[in-house]
Amino acid sequence: MASTCRTLSTVATVATAAALAVVVALTGAPVAAVRCALPNAYEGKSGVISIEAEWQAPSRSSKWSRTDRLIGGRRTTFLAYKAGSHTHRVEPPPRKNANDILSYPFTVDKSGNYRVLLRSAAPHKSEWNDAWVSLPDPYRQTHGFIRRRWGNNKAWTPLNAAATRGWTKAYQNKGTTAQATFDTFTVDHKPSVLVTRWLRRGRTYTLRVAGRGTRWALDRIVLFQCTRHGRDDCVLESKAAFQAAIRAPRSKCRVV
Repeated sequence: MASTCRTLSTVATVATAAALAVVVALTGAPVAAVRCALPNAYEGKSGVISIEAEWQAPSRSSKWSRTDRLIGGRRTTFLAYKAGSHTHRVEPPPRKNANDILSYPFTVDKSGNYRVLLRSAAPHKSEWNDAWVSLPDPYRQTHGFIRRRWGNNKAWTPLNAAATRGWTKAYQNKGTTAQATFDTFTVDHKPSVLVTRWLRRGRTYTLRVAGRGTRWALDRIVLFQCTRHGRDDCVLESKAAFQAAIRAPRSKCRVV
């Protein structure tokens, strides 16, 4: 994928105390990206965070693995959960600090609510089509998201994730490993989009992803600031905010 954690004007190597390094070509050609881990974080720009899933390499003992697929005629790298499994099952929410948790730290440049999009592929449209997501707020010691019902019901409801240890189900309904979609819903039979609680400018948060359905695969994570009132651009894919977010450049890694 044409992605990197930091873009430079010349070919260079950036070394940090955390041993992060990336080489970027003048032409913007595809290069290898590096892991951006705390205290470093992906930087929001104009209210958008866009992260390639494979930037965070899973541990050797993890059940996540890299897999390349042709999507729309282009080679796309995913992180797939139990990609080689011949059986399908639903995993429970992970325990604290499990090695199968993918962590993506980011800093927002605009305060507000952010819609969460996971670009994914799944083997079935109604089963094994999901993942667990979590967004702890270290400043307020809270977990969870707000759900916004799809359609004409404009209710905003905080999701109670206490029973699942702060984890929330996120699913899609395309159901094919040959197609990737930004569809990201929660609550079965009552499709609702995932929106963060209020995030504050300059603060760092960590979106975590864990496996739920086997062979579900993650390509990209996008968060974009959206308005709950007036034009209500948190929901419809036709809205300018949604379209601008999925086309935005990948986020840089801010090195502390």
